[in-house]
Amino acid sequence: MSELDEQAIEKLMRLAEQGNEAAAQELLRYFDPYIRRHSGVNGVIDDDVAQFIRLSFWRTFGTGATTKPTSRQPPSKT
Repeated sequence: MSELDEQAIEKLMRLAEQGNEAAAQELLRYFDPYIRRHSGVNGVIDDDVAQFIRLSFWRTFGTGATTKPTSRQPPSKT
């Protein structure tokens, strides 16, 4: 995976916000190592936390991606 500079990340974010699925997927691929690294509890990676962050990402960008994670979502607070 190549490093993305700040300008490239901003461009991908703009495209993802406009519904560009490829841009959203590239952002998620780029940030996934960071998501995993910071999804730990007491030094142990918690896959449920990482998956929740990925789901939040897809909800934020609202793409119609077919590659969205499919794990269970936390209950809503309504």
